[in-house]
Amino acid sequence: MRVFIALEPGEEFLNGLLRGLLPLKEKYPHFRWVPKENLHITLAFLGELDEGILSPVKEAAEATLGAGEINAIGKRLFTLPPRREANVLALGFEKGGEDIASLAGIITKNLKLRGISLGGNEKPSGLRKSFLPHITVARKGREALSILEKEIESVQGVFTNLVVYRSELLPQGPRYTALATYSCE
Repeated sequence: MRVFIALEPGEEFLNGLLRGLLPLKEKYPHFRWVPKENLHITLAFLGELDEGILSPVKEAAEATLGAGEINAIGKRLFTLPPRREANVLALGFEKGGEDIASLAGIITKNLKLRGISLGGNEKPSGLRKSFLPHITVARKGREALSILEKEIESVQGVFTNLVVYRSELLPQGPRYTALATYSCE
């Protein structure tokens, strides 16, 4: 099963983000917009795992309890990957990004302590590629993503839940199932 650990935005943040994206959704209907229930910040992508590895993954996530809630402000949209044809439109953070990156580092450390490596997120040396806190809001549709960088109305809110997800890739888009949820508070 494909597994990742993510930070979930609170309802206030999600609602603000959806309001900010509405004009873009109308202007760019050919993008594949991420549904509200799939909006998250991936902290660690583990890729395909055997079910037997799931318990240590949950332990690694649970070990971050008490890290504290993260207050974040998002405003800048940008495309990924950089310097190539973009296939993702993402929201970056003007506040809280460093705290999110720190949490991702703690998760990575907790996973490594349990002998679990990140699927596709490591260099051949075993070191982690640089982490860029973001929320994927749209993917390339029938046409290329044409937004290179744009600001939307500031989106502010609190992130308190850390979730271990199973990801199933379906023709109509990914389906995420929460396997475990932990509070960072």
